Amino acid sequence: MLSTLDPLGMPVAVQVVSGEKADDPLYIPAIEQVRRGLAQAGLLYVGDCKIMALETRAYLQAGDDYYLGPFSKVQIPDDALESYLQPVWAGNQRLTPVYRVDENGERIQVAEGMNERKSHHNCGWESHDLGGATVGSAFASSGTCG
Repeated sequence: MLSTLDPLGMPVAVQVVSGEKADDPLYIPAIEQVRRGLAQAGLLYVGDCKIMALETRAYLQAGDDYYLGPFSKVQIPDDALESYLQPVWAGNQRLTPVYRVDENGERIQVAEGMNERKSHHNCGWESHDLGGATVGSAFASSGTCG
């Protein structure tokens, strides 16, 4: 597990573990190590679908941090994803542009996304951001695992 400080790519936390263990439980100790080292909230954590485990997302939100990663097909099956995206395909759902600032200070659109809000019995609500990279209680829909 490697945590780096962008845009430098400078390592902040490194954890070497044996390969026969599941990745999901490794995220929270890595996040704790980053928090101890940087002593700062409001950080963006980017990971694969394992960072999207409910416990990890709740832990990040409780610490006032943000996350970005794809939900697995177990979390959002194909039929649910298709129903979320149907209004976009039909032209009934406007997409929100996502921008980044380039090295010249100019805003460049890098993606488009939408928000699908669903209630969740464990944590009150869950936000499914679809169709683009969106930061926060969110995920990027490109790529799946599971």
